Amino acid sequence: MAGLVLAGVGAGLTAAAAQLRGGRAAVNRALTDPAATRQVIAAVSADVSEIYSYSYTGIGATERAAQRVLAGQAAAQYRELTPALQQAVGEQLTVVTRVDQAGVRWLSGGTAQLLVFMDQTATRGHNKGTSVPAQIAVTAQLIAGRWRITSIEAR
Repeated sequence: MAGLVLAGVGAGLTAAAAQLRGGRAAVNRALTDPAATRQVIAAVSADVSEIYSYSYTGIGATERAAQRVLAGQAAAQYRELTPALQQAVGEQLTVVTRVDQAGVRWLSGGTAQLLVFMDQTATRGHNKGTSVPAQIAVTAQLIAGRWRITSIEAR
């Protein structure tokens, strides 16, 4: 009887181990590859800070940065925001974005999903800036050796 119980437990544990090795968690490099996780966090954090920071005196630089770091749906979303960026010129608006924390939810192959927490400080003309926290979900693809943001979703 004890042998039968042990055999049943062993079979159950073997099945559970096989499921872990072949399941979704097993291919999520965010859980197993700290170097790759740090690399995608650094790249995406720098890109988010760059494209979400702009000055009424240098909108063109922000637009060029967006062309360099965005692809797919994110690039299309950004193009829809271009008129609002042009409005910043008339309002003498400057926004500085600093990523506080970013975490990788999923990293497999050339795809990463991140949650990014940031602070944005907006200044109009010479007035004192107003800071607000923000959070976005980002999907990035490794394209030609560079992480490019392909989707951005406000949280």
